[in-house]
Amino acid sequence: MASVVDDPNGRRRILFVGPDTKRRTIRLGKMDRKSAESIGRHVEALLSAKVGGQPIPRDTANWLPAIGDTLRDKLAAVGLVDPREPVNVVTVGALIEEYKTARTDVKAGTAVNLDQSGKVMVKFFGADKAVTEVTEADAENFYRQQLGNGLALNTARRHTGRAKQFFAYALRKRIIGANPFNGVKVATGGNPDRQEYVPVETIRTVLDACPSVEWRLIVALSRYAGLRCPSEHLGLTWGDILWDKNRFVVRSPKTEHTGKAQRVVPIFPALYPYLRDAFEAAEPGQVYVIAKNRGEGGMGNGLTTNWRTQLLRILRRAGLTPWPRLTHGLRAACQTDLSNQFPAHVVCEWLGNSLAVAREHYLQTTEDHYQKAAQNPAHGAAQNAAQTGADGKEQERTKSAEVLGSQAFRPILSAPVLSRTTVQMTLSGFEPEFWP
Repeated sequence: MASVVDDPNGRRRILFVGPDTKRRTIRLGKMDRKSAESIGRHVEALLSAKVGGQPIPRDTANWLPAIGDTLRDKLAAVGLVDPREPVNVVTVGALIEEYKTARTDVKAGTAVNLDQSGKVMVKFFGADKAVTEVTEADAENFYRQQLGNGLALNTARRHTGRAKQFFAYALRKRIIGANPFNGVKVATGGNPDRQEYVPVETIRTVLDACPSVEWRLIVALSRYAGLRCPSEHLGLTWGDILWDKNRFVVRSPKTEHTGKAQRVVPIFPALYPYLRDAFEAAEPGQVYVIAKNRGEGGMGNGLTTNWRTQLLRILRRAGLTPWPRLTHGLRAACQTDLSNQFPAHVVCEWLGNSLAVAREHYLQTTEDHYQKAAQNPAHGAAQNAAQTGADGKEQERTKSAEVLGSQAFRPILSAPVLSRTTVQMTLSGFEPEFWP
């Protein structure tokens, strides 16, 4: 039997003889007697089940999960229940490392990005912070701090998006009940402030400052063929160059998972001399087009020479100010130029992106567009007409009437059949040279 004993200052304790025939005490602390007696009845039920080897009564079995950890630990200390299993606290640092290890399916570049964002998370949350303690407010503050650190909007959103990715993994493992990053905006978009068109004249200056044939080809492939740098450069082999067809095969790790592992790109006239020079300078048996700037691991583990640092050196040597997003800017300028000459879907096929992505991130309005628009013949004629006064308009109408009434023009007007070619050739000088 379990007995409730009253102690001074409203404290209660329960006395009973345990299964080992030893006297046991459960100190409840300050508590009203009714609550203490209720606990005492459950203690008796647990004791009877333990001694008789019987299941715990339903009421007591339902009561146990609802009690606090403190009381349960006291019941375990006297042998009435089994000790609680130690709770495995998953920290932010442990979650990041586990997820990175589990993602064996990602490309080398993605692995680097996950590692970078993981370091940003550890710096903000701390490696030892429990994942279950990260709140929605913490997630919002994480995003705001990235912006406060001077990062571009898209960069801050990418770090936040990867943090959301880490916590989604914790949700799938049922470590947490909800993802605290669900309400934070992580979608990226085009940033006009970081778009700057890189004209061909600038690239010629850059090419002149390049230290080697291979570096000139790296720049030319980026600006004249729009290759993603460095992944698509590093995958290019001499076997991919189809000299007889004036085209080459580009292998794209970025789009491989979408079923577009490669694409065929023309050898553009501007690219040809740099590709030819690199071929002539290649060592016998050389497989990769870019051989001397592959870094320690090439494409295997993503450890490439820091091309950005070298490109900045080249720009300083050329006396140029670096433009935002160095290699992306070259690819964007290439797509802009090609879109002025070829249909959009063809250019997207050559560069390996969609029209929506091209409009959002690549296509730019250049100074050349404004100049060409201002030089449009139809626009010039309209401008001249607007500047002509009322007397000038009357003179034009009189002149037109005289011409239309002349003997030389009558056969055209009375001809039974008019072709577009005949009308365009005959009316040259009176109407714009296109068929409306």
